[in-house]
Amino acid sequence: MGNPTQTQANGNQVRVLRTLSNGVSADKAFQLAKNEGLILISNKKADNLLKSDDWKTVKEAWPIHTGTMTAFTEPGKKLGATVEYKDPGSGILWVFEVPSGVGFRSMWDAVLAVEHPNYDIEIQTSKNRIVVHPQKKMILPVTDFPSKDGWYATDSITGIPVNKPLDSGNPDARYLWRIVQRVGPVVRGYCSVDYRGGVFLGYDGGGRPSGNLGVLVEQELTLEAALKQLEQLRGKLQLAKEIAADAKPKLSEVAKIAKPELLQELTELIKLHTEQ
Repeated sequence: MGNPTQTQANGNQVRVLRTLSNGVSADKAFQLAKNEGLILISNKKADNLLKSDDWKTVKEAWPIHTGTMTAFTEPGKKLGATVEYKDPGSGILWVFEVPSGVGFRSMWDAVLAVEHPNYDIEIQTSKNRIVVHPQKKMILPVTDFPSKDGWYATDSITGIPVNKPLDSGNPDARYLWRIVQRVGPVVRGYCSVDYRGGVFLGYDGGGRPSGNLGVLVEQELTLEAALKQLEQLRGKLQLAKEIAADAKPKLSEVAKIAKPELLQELTELIKLHTEQ
């Protein structure tokens, strides 16, 4: 099964940043990931884990806040310039700014989804609200969003349910939990109805952004992150060189009490770091 706190998904390593037992709210999950240069896993990636036994390798994290941020309005109502949702658990007003000029504002029965890290959140403590600023070109509109809970097929890119009902026994079916209007990340991994099949976009008692849930992340594959890793590696190599340089003069003394064949690998390592 491998390491119980990490697994592979689509070639990228997924690991637990927070378990459910020390879970955090959605905004804190975002800040933790941002501070460490990590990506919150998407709803689609979470779904890939949950539909196989891979979910068990990180089972201490579920349920989780995913990195798939969403915004939708009540059935039949256009999205407009902003979508607002007041979290009943915290009283915080979540506001999703809908970009103009691309037709998003005139959509109805639709979800606007954007994957982390293609959005930022602005925490306005004095106003008790959180504003989501999505990157306009990275918004993924999901049309024909169901008006009520049930088993449905899902959008192929985001994994969000669409209005195509399926039998619960269909392996492609996912159970949608939704409320009238909401802003916040998709939540996955609750035990209600089906532990692995539920897509939570708000329901009474769970799926709220304020909920203290687990967090799963993957390494951010950006130039900035790569340079940061390289700098850390250089620091470790410099330390190794200093240790090797200090150890080299003492090697002859060590040789007096150790067999030569046991020192071969150490000698090569010292040469490697001191001769570069």
